[in-house]
Parts: sequence; C-alpha cells; structure tokens
Amino acid sequence: MRKLILLLLFGISIHALAQNPCAPPVVYVNGTSWKCSGYKDTLRVTGPAGTTYLWNNGRTNTSYVTGPIFADSTFYVVATNGGCSDTTFFKVTLRTPPTITYIPPAVACAGSSVMLRANASGTGPFIYKWMPGGQTTDTISVSPTTPTSYTVIVSNGCKSTKATMVYVYNPSMSACCDATISLGDSVMLAAQGNEANMIFHWLPYAKCITSTCDSVMVSPKATTTYTIVGTDTIGCQVERLVTVVVGPATTSDYAGTIVAPNPTGTEFSVYIEHPGIVIVRDVTGRVVFSEMENPGTLTFGKDFHSGVYFLYIEGKPEVKLVKLFHPIK
Repeated sequence: MRKLILLLLFGISIHALAQNPCAPPVVYVNGTSWKCSGYKDTLRVTGPAGTTYLWNNGRTNTSYVTGPIFADSTFYVVATNGGCSDTTFFKVTLRTPPTITYIPPAVACAGSSVMLRANASGTGPFIYKWMPGGQTTDTISVSPTTPTSYTVIVSNGCKSTKATMVYVYNPSMSACCDATISLGDSVMLAAQGNEANMIFHWLPYAKCITSTCDSVMVSPKATTTYTIVGTDTIGCQVERLVTVVVGPATTSDYAGTIVAPNPTGTEFSVYIEHPGIVIVRDVTGRVVFSEMENPGTLTFGKDFHSGVYFLYIEGKPEVKLVKLFHPIK
C-alpha cells in the first residue's frame, strides 16, 4: 500500500514538472564595451516585468556604476523571475591610448615654413588636433615668426599628447659699401654675416677673393647694383644690396696713396699726396675713423678690433678704396 502511494505521488510530481517547467528570464546588459584606463562604466540591465537582479557587487537595482577600470574586466548580474534564475555576463576591454613617436624640435628660417608630423600607433582610427592652429591632420605646415611650442592631441577615444618646439632662425648680414669709381677702375666689396661659416653669392658675377666669397673685386663698365645672398649652415638665406656708381675715366690725384703695413696687428700708416677726407668703415658700413687730411702720412687704427676695414679718401676726382686687415693681437 505504501509503495503504491509513493508511486502515485512521484507520478504527480513528474506530471507537475512537465506541466510547469522553469524558464529563466531573458535579460540584456548594456554599457560601453571599452574604456580608457581609470574611467568608470555604467551598466544597465533590462528584462521581463517582475524580474529581480543581483549584481556581482551585491547591488540589486537595474544600473551599476563600476569602479575605475585599469584592465580587461568582466561583470555579471543574476536575474530571477518566477523562481528561475540566470546569469548574464558583460565584458569591458581596456583601450590603450595612441602612442605618438617623438617629434624632434625643428628650425624654420624666418619667412619660411616647416613641416611637423605626428606618427601615431595603436588601436585606430585616430583623430588629430594641433595647438595652436587647430589643424586636424597628422602633418601640418607652420610658419612661426618667433620660437613657438606646438602640441598635438591624438585620440582613439583615449587621448595622448606630444609637444615639440619650432625655433626661428633669422640670419643677419651686412654688406659694404656703396662706392663711386671711374671707368676702368676696380673696387673691393665685402659682406659679413652673423655666422663664421656663412657662404656668399654675388649677382651679377663678381670675382671672389676668399673661399667663402665674403670679399670680391669688381670693375663694372656701368653703374651696377650687386645682390649679395648669404647662406648659413642651416640653409637660411639673407640678401643685401651694394651699388657701385661708375663715372668717366679720369686721372687720379691719389694714385700715389700708400697703406702700410697691411695687414697689421698695431696701426696703419697712410701716405696721401693731396688733401682729402679720410674715412674708414667696418664691414657693416659704420664709420670708425674720419678726418680731413693734408698731404703727408696719417697713422690710425690702434684701437681697431680684429677684422676687415675699408679706407676711403674722398676728394676730386675719385674715391680710393683699400682693404685693411687688422689681425687679433
């Protein structure tokens, strides 16, 4: 009798289970599938009415704000409805910000441009923004007038920044000197830059006296303006003009002018045959000595610095120009 009752009860239970199977609720978890290092994510779960939730951190509401994420992380929620439960997982991947290759400092010649390029690697696509300027490409052209720092921000959702400096180089050069000569005479012209290794080019052609062509001898047949182009070791260039006025051929009153010693480490002595104004200029054109002299010997230059100087004896009918060397004492 007892066995019969147990069999009947067991059969009823099987029939009840067959009639009322446990169906776990179907739920959905929404959030951001990736995050930058240190950022939080907000997860939200939706499911059938009457469903209760239990997150992995013990919270029971439908939303869950994670803590700062520093690695790939998996979160889960247990959903229960009608006595049936199911677990849903949500994975958040840590996204690494772009890596920007070192951008070396650049030098721009005054008035010219220079290219800057940001080489980024990592998970793309990348969005670029340069400051100052606001350009949004990986490569930009800039023409600063003063030394300027440029910063690029590269983003793939996570941001990286890199800065570089653009220096502006403005070479300087002086040229000496405008002159007046008689037809058939020669005159020496010179240029000097703010860099010892500057190379000079003269237009029209002039015969170079030195290896850098900082000094030339010219004998134009008509009034000529010479363009001197100085190029420094960086490649920056600067221009200056010197004009030689050519007058009619004449007989010089100063043909007997003698400068000695030249070069010298002390003083120059100049012998002149006729009265005239004696003027000495440096290569910048600055007057360093000026006197009205009568025939005879004039001594000067004791206080001159080492360098190149030009001697003018102004009087009719011509100006005589002599190049003077004053070596370091």
